[in-house]
Amino acid sequence: MQTDTTGQNYRESQNYRESQNYREAMEFLANRENYERSGARGVKSFQLDSMRNLLRRLGDPQSAFPIVHIAGTKGKGSTAAMISAMACEQGYRVGLYTSPHLHHVEERFVVDGKPCTELQLADLLWEVRPFVEAMDRESGRSPTYFEVTTAVAMLYFAQQDVDLAVLEVGMGGRLDSTNVCDPVLTIITSISLDHTRELGDTLPLIAQEKAGIIKRGVPVISGVVESAARDVIREQSQESDAVLWEMDRDFEVARYTPPSAGTMQSTFDFKSQRSPLKTRTGLKLGLLGRHQVSNAALALAAVDLLAAEGWKWEPPALERGLSRAQCCGRIELISRHPFVVIDAAHNVASIRALLDTLEQLKIKQPRILVFASSIDKDLEGMLRLLVPRFDHLILTRYPESSRASDPAVLGQIVDRVVGEGDGINVTWEVREDPSTAWRAAVDRAGETGSICVTGSFFIAAHMRPLAHQADPSPLAHAKPGECKPVGFAI
Repeated sequence: MQTDTTGQNYRESQNYRESQNYREAMEFLANRENYERSGARGVKSFQLDSMRNLLRRLGDPQSAFPIVHIAGTKGKGSTAAMISAMACEQGYRVGLYTSPHLHHVEERFVVDGKPCTELQLADLLWEVRPFVEAMDRESGRSPTYFEVTTAVAMLYFAQQDVDLAVLEVGMGGRLDSTNVCDPVLTIITSISLDHTRELGDTLPLIAQEKAGIIKRGVPVISGVVESAARDVIREQSQESDAVLWEMDRDFEVARYTPPSAGTMQSTFDFKSQRSPLKTRTGLKLGLLGRHQVSNAALALAAVDLLAAEGWKWEPPALERGLSRAQCCGRIELISRHPFVVIDAAHNVASIRALLDTLEQLKIKQPRILVFASSIDKDLEGMLRLLVPRFDHLILTRYPESSRASDPAVLGQIVDRVVGEGDGINVTWEVREDPSTAWRAAVDRAGETGSICVTGSFFIAAHMRPLAHQADPSPLAHAKPGECKPVGFAI
């Protein structure tokens, strides 16, 4: 998501962050229970009654605009960004709600490609606050951080008179705060093991939670390919009389060409097997990674189904949207010298996608990994994939969260992986402070090596500003939080 807060606007933005009005509004939000930082206590931590209650008090703003609702273990943020980008290029006024944010909470609330301003967010929070505090007094359950931000998103999009809102599920689907909406289209991108404590420890159990966003009579697009999980989506769609459109049955990616050395853009073909979906060839994709073409296919299927309901789409607008769509912190190329990629991958499936992309990009030695993650993630599963692919590991932790895993524990896992492996030649060290970890990585890589930062959104967010400050090359962004497309000549 790209912003235009540069020069004087950026300075004014920073000044307003220091104002009492903004600080008090953010303090109110920060004091809400935040499962993103603390971790949820199982799926029963979530419920929809509180969310419905809050929105009802606000006048049900979510009913003021059509919604595309997106769930999935991975890919939902990228798919949402691509739909939003194509709709913006077409000239629609589009709201995009995603989570978590990398640097500032304003990044969650985007209209026409621009996050809301600090002033807008403070005003929205002050508008929501009396209703939240009334619920604190009257009910046995206070609205959480995510419920408040979801309410803010709905209110903001209604006030901005958007033509379309694209909502990304926070966690799961069935009991996620976004699931109070009445969408025109639902999308389930993929299903793999993640958030197992909250959603279940098998793919069918997780699929049941994701399938909870399916609404009666509302079309469903599915990128789920694993058979047991796919069967759950099919069954729920049938029970809900919701027409189902499936990847590799109704549409597919027919051809994929990896990024070229000059532009870092891949190309692909979208092949339709079922009307009204339309076959398209030679599409350019701004987001890095083979896995992103599947997300792009879901986004294209979405615009085709919307077209069948009267939405207007021109091919050049769709092509521009796909080539310009961006997601900060998702296999994001920061610099070439050294080669720096930052990725928020935090489960085994996402790590596989990251490694596949790094192989395509042919990263050079020495290959340095900076890794930090959360205690509730599959740490061993991720590290078993990562350790053999790097020359040196720097294990650290992200600050200000009780969920951060102990880097010494990560080191024990690395030792176990090396001991059980055959010919794995890797060294590792612990750096408790992530800023020190970054400096150590730069020293190790030099100008010709490669650095990959991954393991969580939190470590990606912490490292991006450090990488931008250290890199004066054209690949560096002007300010943390501004995400420049990767599809440009370097």
